[in-house]
Amino acid sequence: MILPITLLLSFSPPSQAGIDPTLMTSWKPIEKTVEKVMFPIKDYILEVKSYRPDIYNTNPSYRSPGPRTAMIVELHEGGWQNRVGRLVWNTIKYDMGRDVLVEGCDGDYRAYRSFPAGGDKEQVWAWNFNSVDLQLTCNEELQYKQLFSDGEENKCEILGAAPIDRIILKFMEGTYIRAVPKIGELKFPEYPTCDCWHPQCDYCSSLNCTVKQDLSSSPAGVQISSTARRRKLNTLVLYDNSGDILGRFHWSRSRVILTGGCIQCRAPVGLRRLRGEVVWNFSLQDSVVRITVEGEVVYEQELRGECKERYGKVGRFAFDGLGCEHSFRVTEEMIAGDRFTLDCSESCD
Repeated sequence: MILPITLLLSFSPPSQAGIDPTLMTSWKPIEKTVEKVMFPIKDYILEVKSYRPDIYNTNPSYRSPGPRTAMIVELHEGGWQNRVGRLVWNTIKYDMGRDVLVEGCDGDYRAYRSFPAGGDKEQVWAWNFNSVDLQLTCNEELQYKQLFSDGEENKCEILGAAPIDRIILKFMEGTYIRAVPKIGELKFPEYPTCDCWHPQCDYCSSLNCTVKQDLSSSPAGVQISSTARRRKLNTLVLYDNSGDILGRFHWSRSRVILTGGCIQCRAPVGLRRLRGEVVWNFSLQDSVVRITVEGEVVYEQELRGECKERYGKVGRFAFDGLGCEHSFRVTEEMIAGDRFTLDCSESCD
């Protein structure tokens, strides 16, 4: 995901130390045994994507050979020689409970609450330093929590108060990290739904006014906040990767249309009952047109034949007629065109 630095700063809380802005929008691969990263951990949640080994032993003998499961993050304040703490955790749950250790807070390893990620190979860990405690989750399930006031002697309180501004990752090659700004539940920034039917966009012909995303394979799709009306349509322009228009998807409380003769029908009950500002997800995964609202599927239609072939090529989208007053969430799957700024390149009234 590529964002203008001015936009990134508008979503970032202030901090005394710098941070690589790409960490807020994309996964950084860890390729070395030791890597240093500027990371003010009190301002950002540290997310780590790791992979459970295919073969492992939950009750190994001391120093028995086997795949490495431990990850280590050293916490530093003001310089690379001033270590104030260390995080050690594993991709599996051990029978003896030697799963996670926070140096300065724990006298010994502690056990996870469950097997990470339910045993799935891919795991997304999140270290969250709050004002009174620190937490570790895996795939959003809490695995570890420690109050700074309850740690070993007063060392844990010292760790909780330390202005950590950089980290050193050890033995984590093959994993990925990223930073999540602590702004409520917002993990990704939002842009206005800049209208492509504009001279700056050559009336929906310029790639600078599109968002690149493989909607045909994305399970998340695109999340949009707009108004549900009976007659006025919410419209997405759908393109192939080269920028050629494949068609348009429209919906309102009264009808649903996918151009090319693919869909033209009365809106189902789920869409008809929507009112006012609505946060909705549009997806095309596996050639199924789907709209969801708050996790509920309110419209779904499988494409077949020529329609399936045509819209299976969607690699970009744009907005037509939604305007600057509405917004969409930018995720790591997306590359937004240059026109997507906070004021749609000064075209908002």
